[in-house]
Amino acid sequence: MLFKPVQNTCMRNKIAIHTKRSTVMPRDMQLLRDLWRYIDPTCAMADDSVSKNESAGYIRKESRRLVNAVGIAKNKVEQLRQTGRLHQVKGGFKSFCERHGISLT
Repeated sequence: MLFKPVQNTCMRNKIAIHTKRSTVMPRDMQLLRDLWRYIDPTCAMADDSVSKNESAGYIRKESRRLVNAVGIAKNKVEQLRQTGRLHQVKGGFKSFCERHGISLT
């Protein structure tokens, strides 16, 4: 889950406060940085001293999660191959396998 419940509530509050004004203020730029930090942690828009550490941590966590997910997918494909049900792979799992070079043949 990308948003923690507390952070999500904080973001909603910031957006609600922001929408009641029409002038641009420094806190508007902070809101923009916060949004970009959650959308794309590697983007320069999210670049401030605090977000760099958070972004690096997020990227490390996401990399570990992806390595784990690829390993699980490879095991699942191998199980399906052994039981002769490899042809039943479809949808998101099939796309994931194709994106990460897991052979479905």
